[in-house]
Amino acid sequence: TLAFFFPFHHRNHSHRVNLSCLPLSFFFLLTLHFCRPHAALLKRRVQLATLVKYKNGTFQIQFRDLEKKTRSISLGKKYSEAFAEDLLRIVEKLISYRENGIDVPDKKTQVWIESASPAIQEKLTKVDLIKLYQPPEVHMAGELWEKIFYIKEEVEKFSESTINNYRVASMRFFSYFDKETDLTDFTREKIELWRLELLKVYAEATVTCTMKRAKTAFNWAVKLDWLSENPLRGVKAGTFINRSKDYRVTVDEYRKLLAACPCLEWKAIIALTRIGGLRAPSEVLRLRWEDVH
Repeated sequence: TLAFFFPFHHRNHSHRVNLSCLPLSFFFLLTLHFCRPHAALLKRRVQLATLVKYKNGTFQIQFRDLEKKTRSISLGKKYSEAFAEDLLRIVEKLISYRENGIDVPDKKTQVWIESASPAIQEKLTKVDLIKLYQPPEVHMAGELWEKIFYIKEEVEKFSESTINNYRVASMRFFSYFDKETDLTDFTREKIELWRLELLKVYAEATVTCTMKRAKTAFNWAVKLDWLSENPLRGVKAGTFINRSKDYRVTVDEYRKLLAACPCLEWKAIIALTRIGGLRAPSEVLRLRWEDVH
């Protein structure tokens, strides 16, 4: 065979191959030899799932899961064979991704699954090939504040004055924001702008109190898993002290106030505030004889 395919020319006792003398059959055999494995490789296809067509016109896609258990997806008569073949290809892709530890399939496969009917998505979910996407619940700002009123009134049993403070804070909040605003739309920057607007109208102590109530409300949004983070976190609240309204009552003015009091009860109130340093009217009205030593 070698003599047939390799005719040699002897010159100066050296052997040199003259390719021009090789017959065409040699090149044909070489091509067949080197291309055969590649052709076989192209034809060979790893079958991860099987499409079964029944006589009644229904289909079933069968495959094995990671635990080698047989799983199946049944398709009724309303599904065409072309659709069944498309679904077969999607199933094989999902199996391949799963076996290779890939959680998110390619964009084309994602689009196909998202555009599929809910029935097909449910079938793929039942055989653990996909997980149905559950959109997160949407909660609005108005819903949050109503929840806060309920918690403060019914759960924590806060006083009516405290509840009113929260209602006032909510009024100031919604004078700037809309009640139908998605909670996820609130950012630190938006809250900062709101605070600056409040400072144009109210004293810093009032703004601080309002910001404190709002921060408490959004803290509850985090506790309820309505938000992952409080947008008021890191926002400067300010101070409750408003020195511009401070006024020191002199002893002479104190004596004049006592002289002007219509009864002993009023004189006790003035004395407790000026001399005792109690807050009026909150601390004075809550004072009882058992508190006096």
